[in-house]
Order: sequence, then structure tokens, then C-alpha cells
Amino acid sequence: MAAASTPARSSAHLSQPVRVVLRVRPFLSSEAASATAPCVSLLGCHPGGGVTVQLKDQHTSRSEQYKLDAFFRQEDSVSQIFDQEVRAVIPSIFEGINATVFAYGATGSGKTYTMQGTEDFPGLIPLAASTILALCTGTWCSVEISYYEVYMERCYDLLEPKAKEIMALDDKDGNMQLKGLSWVPVRSMEEFQELYSIGVQRRKVAHTGLNDVSSRSHAVLSLRVSSTDVVKGKLNLIDLAGSEDNKRTLNEGIRLQESSKINQSLFALSNVISALNKNEHRIPYRQSKLTRLLRDSLGGSSRTVMIACLPQTPIEKRNIVEETPGATPLERFNALGSNLKEALVQQYLDLLNVANKEELQQLKGIGARRAEYILELREDSPKPFKTLEDLGNIGLSSKQIRDILKKTATGIFK
Repeated sequence: MAAASTPARSSAHLSQPVRVVLRVRPFLSSEAASATAPCVSLLGCHPGGGVTVQLKDQHTSRSEQYKLDAFFRQEDSVSQIFDQEVRAVIPSIFEGINATVFAYGATGSGKTYTMQGTEDFPGLIPLAASTILALCTGTWCSVEISYYEVYMERCYDLLEPKAKEIMALDDKDGNMQLKGLSWVPVRSMEEFQELYSIGVQRRKVAHTGLNDVSSRSHAVLSLRVSSTDVVKGKLNLIDLAGSEDNKRTLNEGIRLQESSKINQSLFALSNVISALNKNEHRIPYRQSKLTRLLRDSLGGSSRTVMIACLPQTPIEKRNIVEETPGATPLERFNALGSNLKEALVQQYLDLLNVANKEELQQLKGIGARRAEYILELREDSPKPFKTLEDLGNIGLSSKQIRDILKKTATGIFK
């Protein structure tokens, strides 16, 4: 078995804002018969840390290169990812430093498997819980967990369901807190697994054109460590909903509304990651509910690991008779694949169609006057931005928008 291409961690790695690693999903049994050569390959490791990978479109032979912190091939297990990437951030929460680990990718790219796993092959969430509980054994430390989902920009408790959504309010430090969110003490993996499995069953999922069981929300499980009733730190483990191309999913009605909200929040998260890795002075946390909730665990002294999940083959359009012309594996890498600026377009357009004035003003290239004009356009048409060409109505060219999105992409990938 080939070893994961992961340079040894240095103090610089541990202190960088967001560590970005790539996991290539193994072929599914249904894909084995049509398996082709992988669309991603390792070009080299760098002495100072990081790897360079090449993503190749097998239909057009177009290829692009990206620098990442680590690369995990299809034969590398989730436990290897945990040992080499996640285990290192856990001690920090006992020192009062928050941490966040999340899987990011298109629908069907293996995010939920990476985070949740199976009974025989546990994912990052149960592996992290087991490690934290073991570290608390024989000490005065205790562990509590919360588990909630962000659905359509609203938060719902998955451990103790409430009649209504949980209210999100800013505390004195400007960090958003969920009022009434349950925190349940756990003393063993048996207790954790029972609570976690109940929460997973309550999460909102639905059938779409690309996935029989598609997550329609972002699920955030937090493990909080306390000692003598004083909270030390917490670890957020997040299974994000997948980015979707509505032209391919044929979403409509509530599925379309869900997809727009998902794409909006993923675009906001991309902007935050980009800004953090560029060491920008202003981080756009307020662009979505999810990034506002994670503000105390993204940036600053906190530690973050982003696992970009990529399928090796084109994601099948189940129940759709004809493939969309020109759709390639690279285009399906959503916000973390081939031509990232192209993949971010749908998320950007969705955000323009639903964001309020304050959120619009925070977007690069918009400003106060364009924000007001966008709101006027939406009074005449609920969704005035369907393609890049529609941006001409607010005085932006396709090239300007592509340049903006390219800057976001290069902020994620060095």
C-alpha cells in the first residue's frame, strides 16, 4: 500500500490558519467496470512542506496544478488521515485553543464517509471522540457534545430537537452563540455512539438527481473539554452539504431553494478560508450563518483542517437519461477542483440572488451602489442572476468576476 503524500508537520504547519489536504475517493463498486486512470496525480513534495498535484481533464487533456498541504490517494484509509492530520490538533483544545475539521466537496465525493465512516471503518468524528475521551481518562477533564445542523440558514438541535429553530445571538465578544443548544456530557464511546447515531438519523437528507441520499444541511458536531467546570476548548467536526450544479441535478421547488442556500454558504466559507490563508486584515465571517457560528474556531489562534474530497470518476446523474454535454471530472470538483474560479461561479450567482444589502456590500467588486441596484433588480425578478452574462446588468464583466473568483481560489490553494 502506498503511503500518503504528507510532508512531516512543522511548527509552521501547526500555526498556519487553514491546512488544506486532498482525499481522492476510492472507486465505488458501481464505478469499477468503467474505471479509468485517475484524474489527479502527485507531481512532487516540497522540502518546506506541501505537495503539488495535477488535475487532468481526460476529455480535453487540459490540466492544472495546485499546491496543497497533503495528498491522500484512494488506497489511503480515513484512519491515516486522522493520524496524520487530525490527531495533531486535538491536544490544543486541552490548552484552550479551538479547532475545526471539515470535509468539503461536491455531492457524492465521499464527505460523509470521511467524517462519519462505518461500524467497521470509523470516520474522523468517532476517531476524534475516542481520542479525546481517552485523553480525559484519569484526569479532572470532562467532555460534552453538541450536534446541530444549519439548514436553509437556520439552526436545529439534532440531540434534543426543539419545536422551533435555535436562535443565534452574538455574545459580548462578537461571536455568535446558539441560545438553547443542548450540550450533553459523555463518559464513554458507547454513550457517544448512541447520541451521535440518533443525531445522524435526524439530519435532513433527500433524493436528488446526483445522489440518492443527499445531505441538505451542514452538520456540526462539537466536542467541548472542561476541567473543574471551566471550559478549555472545543473541536468542531463538520460534514458539509455538497455543492450542486442545479443544471445537472434538475432541482426545483424546495430542493432548488436548499441548493441555493447550500451554495451560498459554501461560497462564503471559501471566501473566509481564502482570506485567512492570505492573512487579510478583514475576514468576511458575516457572509453566512455557518461562518459566523465558526468565527471563534476559524482564524486567530485556532487550528483548522480542511479535507477536500474528490471522486475519481464523473459523478453519475442517477435517473437522468442524458449527461450534460461537456461535463467533466474536473468540473465536478466544485469549489476544490480543477478550475476553481469556474466552479465558484454558481455559488457566487446564488449569493447575489439571496444576500441582503450588508452581505452584498461585503462581496469584493460590489460595494454600496451596486448592492442597492441588485436589490432593485430582485424586486422585478426574484433571481436576476442566472449566468455570468447577467452580471453585465450591474456593470461587471465576466472577466472581472472570474478574476475575483480566481483570487478566492488562489487563497485556498497556495
